[in-house]
Amino acid sequence: VRFDVSNTEGFSQVRPGELKKLDFSITPEQGQNTASFNIAVNVYAKRVADPSAQQQLIGTVSAEARYESAATVTSKALYKGGPLPPVAGQTTSYQISLKATGGSNNLTNTILTTSLPGYIEWTNEYTAPGSVEYNPVSRQIYWNIGDINGGSTQELLFTVNFLPSLSQVGINPILVNAQSLKATDRFTNTPVTTTAQGITTELAEDTGYEEGNGTVVGQ
Repeated sequence: VRFDVSNTEGFSQVRPGELKKLDFSITPEQGQNTASFNIAVNVYAKRVADPSAQQQLIGTVSAEARYESAATVTSKALYKGGPLPPVAGQTTSYQISLKATGGSNNLTNTILTTSLPGYIEWTNEYTAPGSVEYNPVSRQIYWNIGDINGGSTQELLFTVNFLPSLSQVGINPILVNAQSLKATDRFTNTPVTTTAQGITTELAEDTGYEEGNGTVVGQ
């Protein structure tokens, strides 16, 4: 970026004590592998104390700009047991996978929360780093992940049971509500947040199941 007399009004002369302010923005590309970049500003001018004797002036300043991490949450349901598609009045078990992935920087104080609908049973079967708490009153799941290194992923796996009612025939009910992650970027010391949509009974077709596998059917 270059500012000079030809493209900047008022640059032909700067009086003693006068301040010139310039603004520009930088939009980094997505998916940066580095956590920061450097900005250097060079200023060149001539001081005219005497028309017959001009003095060359050079000023330089540099700064470090830091990228803020962009964490992601991915989630899916896996079939574990029982009728599939789900059948009203019969229990189907699902294993839920929640994955939290860090961006370019390390994350700390990472917490992921979600909740279960009233018709979903928490079985207390789970595996995950950090600590996991389930509140049977609010039906909230609280996963305290702690630290996530840049670019790495932590996963929570837990099992839920679903006993469909006749009122749910013909639909794909929600197994797990929307998920929310919050953390602190260790490098920039700024908050990082992200969300993911709720998980339904419809299993992804790339797992080998046909479309409509989550639609509840009657007995």
